[in-house]
Amino acid sequence: MRQFIAIILTIGLFSCNHGKTEDTSTNSKSDNFDFLETLYHQCDTIIESADTLMIVNSKLDTTIIETGIFTFLQHDYPLTTPHNLIDLSKTAIQYDKLGQKEKAGKFYKNIVDFYLNERPKQLKGFSDMNRYLQYEVNSAILCSYAYEKLKDKENAIMILQPFLANVEAWNSKIHDRYIELCIGKFGIDKVRTELNSCGKTVQLKKQNAPEMEDWVVNVFGADIGVGNSFNSEVISSPRADSLIKEMDFYKLAQ
Repeated sequence: MRQFIAIILTIGLFSCNHGKTEDTSTNSKSDNFDFLETLYHQCDTIIESADTLMIVNSKLDTTIIETGIFTFLQHDYPLTTPHNLIDLSKTAIQYDKLGQKEKAGKFYKNIVDFYLNERPKQLKGFSDMNRYLQYEVNSAILCSYAYEKLKDKENAIMILQPFLANVEAWNSKIHDRYIELCIGKFGIDKVRTELNSCGKTVQLKKQNAPEMEDWVVNVFGADIGVGNSFNSEVISSPRADSLIKEMDFYKLAQ
């Protein structure tokens, strides 16, 4: 019988403090990380439906099921996101489901505190840009969710804005999250108009890192990537409009 694993089981198994010396004081932590790396990196099927994400590893006869905000993260987020942030998020959500709003609120505030105060310390040692961006994209999504639950829509939107124009963003659903929040704040008609006219804002912003997209459009004050300059394509306003309309998040406002 196929084994189903709730991702809650991965909490606390390892530390994702990348760039600093990894804790290898016990074989258990290393073995757990190796197992999770195998579990995610050798998965052969990813199934998305509504509010559920299923990650299937046939070789290990295992399926991971994600729901809610965790479906917006990169599918292998436990390998790249600080375990404290995952732990706090899951605890807050569980209290929320139990109707214990006050306790949930405390944990949502702890998520924001971790993001604002502990995250910068962990980022100092990063040497790999992709790992850095994976950490940032996933962490921003979780912090945005916490802000939303604390009824702070402004910060829920703003916290995502720096991370919409990089290659790792496209391995998540951060754009969907951004557009959903914008719809909640501005209304679907205004968001539709913004997306249909953002092509005129297209510009080339030469980045220092190849993981960042150079051609961007502006949507409610945030850059969203539409291409890289190394492709030698000059992206015109009509071309940018066409590219935006091909993206999944565009459908949210239609």
